[in-house]
Amino acid sequence: MVIALSIREVEKRKNKELQSAYDTISYQTKELIESFKSAKKIQSAILPTESEFKAHFPDSFIFKHTQR
Repeated sequence: MVIALSIREVEKRKNKELQSAYDTISYQTKELIESFKSAKKIQSAILPTESEFKAHFPDSFIFKHTQR
């Protein structure tokens, strides 16, 4: 009976550690996503639109890299 309680206690601790690691990863992921969103907003605010660019550089082209 004592062994069973010890195994349960070990499992509880392991689950607690796993939950803590999951919470940390989730938090860091949310922070990264917010950082990317912020960078995209800054980029959009700084760079001209495609039509504005074409108006100033009519003989140029724009290469757009899209993610899969």
